[in-house]
Amino acid sequence: AIKEEYADNYEKTIQMFQNEIANDLETIMTNENIKNFVKDAKTYYTEYPFTYKNEEGNLINGKADLIFENNDGSITIVDYKSDYNPGLEKDKFAEMLENRYKGQLELYKKSFAEIYGIEEKQIIEAIKIARVI
Repeated sequence: AIKEEYADNYEKTIQMFQNEIANDLETIMTNENIKNFVKDAKTYYTEYPFTYKNEEGNLINGKADLIFENNDGSITIVDYKSDYNPGLEKDKFAEMLENRYKGQLELYKKSFAEIYGIEEKQIIEAIKIARVI
């Protein structure tokens, strides 16, 4: 009986997360800033896979949520995050997220500067869209 109950809860949990992800993606794609990037971009890619060889020679694989190639030759990276707020005020929570994901965003900047053959300063600061759980 426990096994069947667990299986039923598992399926419900999976469905809940799938619904939440669909709602989150709809929210992101209806965001006015994102719409403007799409409209003004030369092209864009979703779930962009990449491989980067760091200074130590290690290969790092990743997948960026959304990449825009802008008409001026710059790149904009949109990285979507969901995270748990342990009860912090909005500003403190945003600061916590920035600190938590700073390394990842720096890696994205280095990777895409190398991939596109441009300077890191041509990578527009990654946009962090946080959904609080």
